[in-house]
Amino acid sequence: MLRKVRSGTGVEGRSFQHYPERKPYKKETKPCTPIDVNTSDTSAWQSLRGIGPVLANRIVKFRDKLGGFYALEQVRETYGLADSVFQKILPCLTLGNPGLKPLLINQVTLNEMATHPYIGFKAARGILNWKDQHGPFTKPEDLEEVVALEKQKLERLRPYLQF
Repeated sequence: MLRKVRSGTGVEGRSFQHYPERKPYKKETKPCTPIDVNTSDTSAWQSLRGIGPVLANRIVKFRDKLGGFYALEQVRETYGLADSVFQKILPCLTLGNPGLKPLLINQVTLNEMATHPYIGFKAARGILNWKDQHGPFTKPEDLEEVVALEKQKLERLRPYLQF
């Protein structure tokens, strides 16, 4: 049996004024323990809200392939890390001593260079071909002449370079 609903009335013909006013739900936020992005292991990453074992493992592997993070924004580049999760964990992240692992550009092999996330195989081959034709690199500006290496990648790579 359906009844006609009149404006201003609720269920069973009662006025909406008889229902208690709902208070907004307050979401409790737990204070997070700050972690250093360059020294934290997977268990420390998992302590952050939104980071599970797989994502924690990816972040640590990405950091190790890079040779360390020099900026907190680099964590965002981890595959599978949603921007919303990154924004939630950002206040919990600290950047201690970066201690970047240098990339000895004149001494590394093709495979070692190609595994760096900011280089890749095509750029690594271009870098080594340029080095074979023109001699060893002496300064970062020399790398600007390598056609296969995009300027954006070079800027991100610059803190890791050692000649």
